[in-house]
Amino acid sequence: MKKLLLFSNNSLDNFDMIKGLSLEELNHEKNKLELQKGYLYDICLYLNGVEMPDKITKPRPKTIMVFDKKTIKIRNDFEQWSDVKGVEQSGGSDKITSTVVLQSNIQKSDEIIKDLFNFIPMTIFTPDMWYCGSVEFNAISQYYKGNHDTFAQEQWNAWYEFEGKPLITEEQRRYLPFVNYIKRLGFNYE
Repeated sequence: MKKLLLFSNNSLDNFDMIKGLSLEELNHEKNKLELQKGYLYDICLYLNGVEMPDKITKPRPKTIMVFDKKTIKIRNDFEQWSDVKGVEQSGGSDKITSTVVLQSNIQKSDEIIKDLFNFIPMTIFTPDMWYCGSVEFNAISQYYKGNHDTFAQEQWNAWYEFEGKPLITEEQRRYLPFVNYIKRLGFNYE
């Protein structure tokens, strides 16, 4: 059973608790409580079968506070980590040189550009315990509903098979889509 602890007035002593089967259900119940009370909760702490953490601080806007973090090094040419498409690839332009960013990935003509190839740090964290503000929780609650938990599953499996096994455990492997979803929302994590 999933739990959502709701803190208000910057106080960690008094909180409301909601139990539910899914993030969407928890978010719906949270929204009903906020309508009844006439204010947004300061902190929404999500727990999926784990104990409440000892220390909680109010997060900044567009930030989620995470636990069980691990930083790994991944290749910067692996497309699913960046989730950026060039304008031409997205159908937004007919110019080959026009892109949203400098390059959508660092491949040209099936050859990796050697001077741009490197390893970048990426922090992974558990989707079973985290907290954020009320507005951020509304966005994150769409994680399963939008099938983001299965986003790019074939690429995740290929990466894990050929590069990821020495870096992360089988348990941490299931964290990858959640981490990617937070990045795609444009949220920070601490």
